[in-house]
Amino acid sequence: MLTFAGALLATSAFTAPAFAQIETVTVTAEKRSADQQTVPVTVTAYTAEDLKAHQVTQFKDLVQSTPNVSYTKGNFAGADFQIRGIGIAAVSGDAESGVAVHQDDVFLAAPPLAEATFYDLERVEILRGPQSTLYGRGATGGNVNIVTAKPDMDEMSGNLEGAYGNYDAAEVKGYFNLPLTDNFAMRVAGDWIRHDGYVTNIANNTHIDGQNTYSIRTSLRWQPTSKTTIDLVGSYSHESDDRMRSQRQLCAYDPTGTLGCLPDSLGHDAINNNSTLTTIFSSTQAFALAGLPTTLGLFDLTTPGPHNVNPADARQVSTDFTPDYKATDRFFAFNLKQQLNDWLDFTAVVGFDSNYVVSHESYNNSVSLPLDPVRLATAEATFLGALTALGGPGYAAHYAPYFTTVPGSLPVSGTTNLGLAGGDIAYYSPNASGYDQSNGQAKQYSAEFRLASSLEGPLNFLLAGYFLSTSSASDYFVNASTFDYPSIVFGGFQGLTDPATCFATGCLLAPGFYRSQGNQTRLQSMAAFGEVYYEAIPDTLKFTGGIRFTEDEKHQLSRIQLLTGLLPIGTTDLSTSVLPYDYNEATFDQVTGRFVVDYTPKLDFTDATLIYASYSRGYKAGGFNPGVQPGLGVPVGYNSEGIDALELGTKNTLLDGVLQANMTAWYYNYENLQVSAIINNTSVNQNIGARLWGVEGEFKYQPDDKWQFSLNFGHTDSRIGNVSLVDQRNPTAGRSDVVLVKDATPTGTAGQNCVYYAIAAGTPTPAALGVPGFFAPPGGDHALAAHGVANTNYGVCGLDEATANSFGYSTIDPLTGKQADGGVAVNLHGNQLQNTPPWTISFGVQYTFDFDGGYTLTPRADFYWQDNMYGRIFNDAADKISSWEVTNAQVTFAAEDSKWYATAYIKNVFDENNVTGQYLTSATSGLYTNEFLGDPRTYGLRLGVRF
Repeated sequence: MLTFAGALLATSAFTAPAFAQIETVTVTAEKRSADQQTVPVTVTAYTAEDLKAHQVTQFKDLVQSTPNVSYTKGNFAGADFQIRGIGIAAVSGDAESGVAVHQDDVFLAAPPLAEATFYDLERVEILRGPQSTLYGRGATGGNVNIVTAKPDMDEMSGNLEGAYGNYDAAEVKGYFNLPLTDNFAMRVAGDWIRHDGYVTNIANNTHIDGQNTYSIRTSLRWQPTSKTTIDLVGSYSHESDDRMRSQRQLCAYDPTGTLGCLPDSLGHDAINNNSTLTTIFSSTQAFALAGLPTTLGLFDLTTPGPHNVNPADARQVSTDFTPDYKATDRFFAFNLKQQLNDWLDFTAVVGFDSNYVVSHESYNNSVSLPLDPVRLATAEATFLGALTALGGPGYAAHYAPYFTTVPGSLPVSGTTNLGLAGGDIAYYSPNASGYDQSNGQAKQYSAEFRLASSLEGPLNFLLAGYFLSTSSASDYFVNASTFDYPSIVFGGFQGLTDPATCFATGCLLAPGFYRSQGNQTRLQSMAAFGEVYYEAIPDTLKFTGGIRFTEDEKHQLSRIQLLTGLLPIGTTDLSTSVLPYDYNEATFDQVTGRFVVDYTPKLDFTDATLIYASYSRGYKAGGFNPGVQPGLGVPVGYNSEGIDALELGTKNTLLDGVLQANMTAWYYNYENLQVSAIINNTSVNQNIGARLWGVEGEFKYQPDDKWQFSLNFGHTDSRIGNVSLVDQRNPTAGRSDVVLVKDATPTGTAGQNCVYYAIAAGTPTPAALGVPGFFAPPGGDHALAAHGVANTNYGVCGLDEATANSFGYSTIDPLTGKQADGGVAVNLHGNQLQNTPPWTISFGVQYTFDFDGGYTLTPRADFYWQDNMYGRIFNDAADKISSWEVTNAQVTFAAEDSKWYATAYIKNVFDENNVTGQYLTSATSGLYTNEFLGDPRTYGLRLGVRF
């Protein structure tokens, strides 16, 4: 790579006047201020002017001008910011990202990636590659430094800016800087932004997926002496709107009702509802198997499950539920920099952050399956007549009013007071309606203390200690009328078995909704780290050696609740359950470090050149799978990640400072990379090995004071190691000796998919497997064969080996000899990592026209393209995300020194529906795929004034 770089630079024919030198950008990539061109770390830095030029207002915008970076919203209350294929693929209350985020030197354990807006910043730095020595925990992929603008004690100043655009978008932001004394100043900044929804709900002709957020920040700076600087920063952010976590749902309809969605493609169908847990629970078959009248059933699984409305337009949904999104964040940072003497500096950083997010959204983003009026009327008549017989008079008195309030409709539980059982009704619907709630809260305290030398000799050092304490809680609910209805029936029926407790007052089978609850997750992390810097040849050859010891202690209480047991009517405590919490604790520790050699040769064809090579060892702590219940075969936890990284790079300044040419080559050996899939209704996090390598280039060219050009590219080759996992989308892996079973029992395994293996050679015929009341699904036994799925049947999962053998089947995979009733494991060797485009390319051009009186007109255009990638590590055809591009443009007319300015802007000029990521739901939900989209075309006018 260096040979190519040298040839490129040596043959460069650019010429330019010296006065057009590119601005020097100071970064803190090594915990000290330095010109980014002299730091042996791959870093992309954006000043305040760069952020404005590239129209970067949130984390997701950084993708469009930074090599090898990707971003997508997550399915729950979070997002994934990846660098070189490394981000967060685990789903758990204690899962951590491989990209660390620091604001004003404070590590954020739960950064608000999807909610935070960028305003009044000094700069943003993106450090690529493991930063686990200096930036600590979770920095296996890289680190993002957000540095807010600090108070200026020299003069009063301010900026006020307002914007208006399509989607009725409005924004007001600015700052006010006030010196209070010669050595004390304050700065107040704020941002408010709102817009109407990007998505049209054709069910009621409304717009959803809007935004309404505001943030305010106050900063204080005190310099009591020339050797002491104290910064205090506090901020508060708030959001309340109808933002969506996922904009559309894709499915190719499965006519058998076994999978719900076919595994080899994504279409604009809705799922076959016969595959879902809620339909199975409310079916005539489930009630028959429980010994209850079949007239209680709302659905019959032998008839094809009808389609819901699922518009093909990416910016349309058809739903009977309006989403809502609320979030808050409180942040505080104390930063002390003290020069102890001529050669030793002391830094103290103390931080606090507290945030909360809650989101409600339609579970299928479509108008739910209409309830059959005749079947509903019959079922309700049987149901109301059975209430007293099943649960007693108290039972009937409690529940009967809920089902007679709105004729032809069923109530849907809220998420407080145990939902319907405690009197919390979200709404009534004539459809099999449902929604989910995802919420999380986190609080943290941290402190870091550093000593750094500035000796005149060749040897210098940095020594530091770090402490972090976090506590968090997460909740995920799925509420549906077809959960509430059977929970009452089954609850009354089970209540008969305990008349002393239940008959007098009645019992409820609690809760009547699905809840994955991470009640409390606590982390305490301590670390000691340091680096030594040795200049073997002054200003030419330097060695850096660093080491860090980290100890992470984790505690977690969690559980998954769904029809978990009997509780007396009148119980309204949401935390009450017969199911105990699953408590886990573990300590993870690791030694990490880095070694760097950087060489600054004196070359005739460059103004300055830096060549560096480094080895880094990175680490990210393991954790626990949420809500693990005994007997489901789900591992309790997952292991820590480890990464060995090699990097070779060069940074060059040429042509009297008008050209910067930076290039890097890198290689990763990744151990125990954490990935996730939904198995048995919980997020199961597992570990895999991977190898990654890539190259990056960043070029800036400013031939004079009018033209500016930029070109960036990144290439990432990601390869998964020799590991086999079950593909939930295609659990048979297309094998003809396997029977795929959809569990239709009214138990905790209902709706799951599992497989059984034929003992005799040849294609097996689906059978009842000895369980009465089971049947082949509509569409025929072999309806999925053309899609790589073997024979199918409704049945029961979890048969013991003796029972399975008596019917000609086995739970042991004959090819591997392993118990594999959850599905056929497939080898992922050579597959790409998720959300990792092999190529990213961006370029920009800007020109400034000068006019009399100091006025300027500056048009600018930026283009970004990313390659095809996959939404999951299985790399199925349905996992493929097509390549996409974004073009942004703006033109600014400004007075001298930008005392006032006007900018006309447009983002996503060609209105592309860019898919940033995917999420495959569980077998109990029908295996549909949620897709996350970038913003549509937006445009408007921005006016500002400075003083």
